[in-house]
Amino acid sequence: AFTRSSNLSVVTGSHQGCCVVWDARNGGNNNGGKLRVGDGIDRNASEPVTALATHPSKPHVFVCGRAGGLFQEFDFRYPDRPTFSERVGRDAITSMCYENQGSSVERLRFCTEGGCIYKVVKGDGAVLAYEEASTPFTGLAVSSRAGDSQVFCTTGSEGLVYLSMSSKYY
Repeated sequence: AFTRSSNLSVVTGSHQGCCVVWDARNGGNNNGGKLRVGDGIDRNASEPVTALATHPSKPHVFVCGRAGGLFQEFDFRYPDRPTFSERVGRDAITSMCYENQGSSVERLRFCTEGGCIYKVVKGDGAVLAYEEASTPFTGLAVSSRAGDSQVFCTTGSEGLVYLSMSSKYY
């Protein structure tokens, strides 16, 4: 898994469970521009990283989803441990993305191999938004236009799930 955090940096995740920030500005320093995040301190670091997303207005903040249903928020400025951590089940998190509705409200959405879509609102934690237990969800995209949030999610059975803020699932 990987996500771009700025024009000069990328975050990658590994099967060994560690996240690495690759920064082109530190090419000759800081271990070749790499910063290991949560390595050796995070007790869940052995779970493979399966999804990553960067905060839309804070490029130093990113979230990672893990194979065991754990999602964590990290801040590059404090790389020793996650700033937030919550387990939502045992299924791998397959895709994550932030939604920015043009206000101070920012939500994270993610989907799982077990056919669930979650929303995370700052301070509330993860809430199940939709479940389709018969098929895994493999990819997720969020579109916010004119105050209406739309969620598109691909499934393992070649289907597409569409959710709108105007429906009961938002």
